[in-house]
Amino acid sequence: MKTIILTFSATCAVIALAASVFLNSILGFFGLAAVSLEKFNELRTAQSVVEKMKGKHHERRANIGKSFAKRTGKRIATSATAAATIGTLAVTAAVVAIEVEDYCDEKKSLQDEANLLFGTENSFDTENCYEEAKKDVETLIRDIQASSSESMSNIMDSVKELPSSLLEKLKTSKESIFN
Repeated sequence: MKTIILTFSATCAVIALAASVFLNSILGFFGLAAVSLEKFNELRTAQSVVEKMKGKHHERRANIGKSFAKRTGKRIATSATAAATIGTLAVTAAVVAIEVEDYCDEKKSLQDEANLLFGTENSFDTENCYEEAKKDVETLIRDIQASSSESMSNIMDSVKELPSSLLEKLKTSKESIFN
């Protein structure tokens, strides 16, 4: 009787092992896997978290340009008004440099986040970011100039040349720091 039970148990174990290997190889061929119910629930929860993060990422990416325009416009106008002296250009240049650097850092962070979330390997183009920021700053300066008084208009004329020279200084200083 012992031998019958032992033979039956061994046969069931071998059949279960063969079925498992056969089932996993067939599922693997189609890119699927057999997992326990507990693991499946954990994976489903993790997937929902990733989907929420992707949604938030898309919102942040859509709002980054808007927030840059709002922040920079307010700060340029405020700094130019507050420092309506000979140092106006220097103060405005500092504000623009800080804003451009923050903008590009935030865009780089978003690109790194997108690479992680979407499984891509896109590199961040800092040069392109500086060019985009330059165009945005020039547009903001034109808008501020159009809505400002004549004295502010004169100040903004001197600031118009700022983006090109500022970006060059910013690039060289950043390269010297990190190289």
